Amino acid sequence: MLKKCNLPLQRYSLRADAPLNSDFEVIVDNMMNLELLFWASTQGNRTFQDIAISHADVTLRDIFQPFNPGCVWHLLQYDYTTGALKNRSSTPQGLGLNTVWSRGQAWATNGYAIAYRFTQLPRFLAAAQAAAD
Repeated sequence: MLKKCNLPLQRYSLRADAPLNSDFEVIVDNMMNLELLFWASTQGNRTFQDIAISHADVTLRDIFQPFNPGCVWHLLQYDYTTGALKNRSSTPQGLGLNTVWSRGQAWATNGYAIAYRFTQLPRFLAAAQAAAD
């Protein structure tokens, strides 16, 4: 199981503080992957927890819609060179930019509850509660 935890480390970018894929897109679904990294950190490698917290923090900063409190976008796009946020979107899974995708809301709620359970950091509990409301 620990070998599987090393796979996200190979895709992790310190530039954007977020796991990256070929398009440098981060989706709210990724919050569900953090539990494995938090668990791995309990097996002796603190790097897993540091990356999980970093990812949760950057996602927290960028995923919530400021005009729609507690609601999240589905997709974030980052510039690989600078790590700057380039775009937010509720599509392809949501109806449109200013809409809420219920499954994404559930992933944010559960992902931040998991992050809180492992870290006891109040910001993660607040994020889970905001997404649930």
